[in-house]
Amino acid sequence: MPTDAAALALHALLEHHRPAYHRYAAAVLTDEDLAHHTVQTALEDFTLHSGSILSTRNAAATVWSALEHRVREAAHATGRPTPDNDLHTLRHGLGLDTDQIAALTGTDPAHTHSCLRALA
Repeated sequence: MPTDAAALALHALLEHHRPAYHRYAAAVLTDEDLAHHTVQTALEDFTLHSGSILSTRNAAATVWSALEHRVREAAHATGRPTPDNDLHTLRHGLGLDTDQIAALTGTDPAHTHSCLRALA
């Protein structure tokens, strides 16, 4: 369990988004066990580096980018295809709305909305 303020803040962020992280990984990897392992390992690593993650301008964006990279690495390692656009996966695969996607990925809701419109 985290012991300092930075670790507690990151722990709260990670736990809040854990279900969506897992759903994203499961959608991309199409394997619940692999998705669970990939997300769990990533979150443990992020917790170990809480100070450096929280010192970035946008911790949610930093975590999302690293998690997305981990999921893509796991997909490539197992020969699974990866989506062309993660926003499409989050919106149509997971059914998240614009604000949920923005919070998860650490992006501005207006920017997320614009990107989603461009996909349509």
